[in-house]
Amino acid sequence: MAKPTNNGDGIFGEPKEKVFDRFYRGHSLSGEVATGHGLGLSIAREIARARNTSAFRWPVD
Repeated sequence: MAKPTNNGDGIFGEPKEKVFDRFYRGHSLSGEVATGHGLGLSIAREIARARNTSAFRWPVD
């Protein structure tokens, strides 16, 4: 079982169905396009699928 950790700012107001799309980048808290390449969550989803499990996002309160 893998237990990921998250040190990011979270995903606020983004279209939740898109956050696992390859190359999708959300916006930072300041409204600017987030840094990175938009691959992290799509790779996590593919690894989870290969292990017959699922990747999901936890809601931010």
